[in-house]
Amino acid sequence: MVDEVWVEKYRPRTLKEVIVSNSISRFVNSLVKNFDGAPHLILCSKIPGTGKTSFVYALVNDLDLELLKLNASDERGIQTIREKVKKFIFTSSLNGKKKLCFLDEADYLTDEAQTSLRAMMEEASYNAKFILACNYLHRIIEPLKSRCVILDFSNPPKEKILKYLKSILESEKKSYDEKVLESIVEKFYPSIRDMVQECQRQCLIHGEVKEEPADLKILAKTIWNEMLLGKHPFQLRNIWYNKTFDYEGLLIDFIEYLKETEKDVDFLMKLVLIGAKYNYRQKVGAHPELQWLAFLVEVWNEKVKKKSR
Repeated sequence: MVDEVWVEKYRPRTLKEVIVSNSISRFVNSLVKNFDGAPHLILCSKIPGTGKTSFVYALVNDLDLELLKLNASDERGIQTIREKVKKFIFTSSLNGKKKLCFLDEADYLTDEAQTSLRAMMEEASYNAKFILACNYLHRIIEPLKSRCVILDFSNPPKEKILKYLKSILESEKKSYDEKVLESIVEKFYPSIRDMVQECQRQCLIHGEVKEEPADLKILAKTIWNEMLLGKHPFQLRNIWYNKTFDYEGLLIDFIEYLKETEKDVDFLMKLVLIGAKYNYRQKVGAHPELQWLAFLVEVWNEKVKKKSR
């Protein structure tokens, strides 16, 4: 299918396909051999898209585990832990193996929910294993961290990523410029998801991967200068449309450019607060381009207010 999302279509199905560092790979080998005796895990990386969720799904496929997956940013309170998690971990699995409870974005769980989770890890260790994934490890309480092995997904090997991207493009029968592919890896590293999305974006537009990824700093500068000339955000969409999927990066570079050029400190502080608000919305899963556009609208309104003073 032309419109099938490559990130899902080519998500690794087995642990051998998951791109991880050599140290994690060695740990995984021992994990597979003795899952029942393995510790609970925390998978962390400051940047999303590095393979944490793919690792869990591949583990489930390889070991035929019964899985409960919860997105803790959506279900972050103690009621979720008490009701959904407790019900799952204290009942026997259908195949007689230990169950796996996967809490994605666990850094968004409340402290109360994390404390409750700590007790359940101990009580249900005979029947269930826990894997927590997070971007902000410091938000996980110490008693939880002390009960888990922490695996850092921040540095997936670039040579393996490049090989993975090539295999996707060859499977899709799409040609590519190898130097451009290498530049995509460098620009979006360590987010493998962003790299795959960039390859698909280029193939949808050009039919191949041949274009150096957009310089977000130049895009940000162009957009702001056009706004200063009086063009509102809806007149500017052609500047970024079909040039990037990385709206979070574009928003951050936009703020960085303003910090370097804007002399009105009070105005700049307002724009930084606006940027932080929309960056947070992007982080928790709101539509990234819509949030980017909403950010520009609010910036535009502040610019108009400033001019009318």
